[in-house]
Amino acid sequence: MREGGSLRTDKYPLIPIRDAPQVCPAIGNEPRNATLRKDVVVMHELECRVENRHLFFIVDGDRWLVDTGSPISIGNTGSIVIAGERLALTSEAFSMNTEDLSRNVGVDIAGLLGMDFLGRLYFRIDPAHGTVGISADGSEWNRSLAHGAFHWATGGKEIEGNTSRWSAHSVDVDLTIGIPTFSATVGRETTVLIFDTGAPLSYWQSPRRVLFPEEPDYDDFHPTLGRFTTTVHRVPVQIGQWEKDIELGRLPEPLGSRIEWSGASGILGLDTLGDQPLGLFFPDNQLLIPES
Repeated sequence: MREGGSLRTDKYPLIPIRDAPQVCPAIGNEPRNATLRKDVVVMHELECRVENRHLFFIVDGDRWLVDTGSPISIGNTGSIVIAGERLALTSEAFSMNTEDLSRNVGVDIAGLLGMDFLGRLYFRIDPAHGTVGISADGSEWNRSLAHGAFHWATGGKEIEGNTSRWSAHSVDVDLTIGIPTFSATVGRETTVLIFDTGAPLSYWQSPRRVLFPEEPDYDDFHPTLGRFTTTVHRVPVQIGQWEKDIELGRLPEPLGSRIEWSGASGILGLDTLGDQPLGLFFPDNQLLIPES
């Protein structure tokens, strides 16, 4: 349980997060007084939040839009250091700068974090609890994450912290085009989708979309198109063992054709996952999504 920016355990007093390096060892039954093993993974922690159907990491009090659909990051500071990693920034991309992005997402943001940053680290995002864990090494974390095997370290000792258990499915992703794509079954049709956390709504370009129940229209925007309105249909989507009926719009041209030229037929957006935990392990070409 989190109280006043601290981590609380059942058997240990409150430990301020800033004073407690965070690690995630391999699953095991280590004694409570075990010294830190060489295979632990140092994990940085940031605040995260969802506002206006968009995901943000909070860095030094500023919002940074998390956008797996963008190959590059945008910001006005030239560079930024997050979790010990320095990230070079461009002030404008796709004819958009931070002021344009702020206006379109509805809140002030300092910048956008794209795949040039998200693709080189491991992220465990937990919007419900407002935290994101970031690590440069996912070899052990990858195996233990889905089982909630989180431990916290202080004073050179491992102690059992507030585990955050969740059952997740591992999805293989392809990063050939610079943004994550994966195989899926949409409306009982096998296809490829782009995973885009910068898009609240999901999209499917197939004309078969209209065969499924209709939902209210949705107003959206895209950096290269501006604002647009799409009809929406509720369609069954299966990704590995994960299965859910989700709302799907249709992208206008020429964006729809660009998506199809990439080999995909649509986009899986942020709304699909709600406030459930999400694991981005792009260095290992993996995405961890919660059970349905």
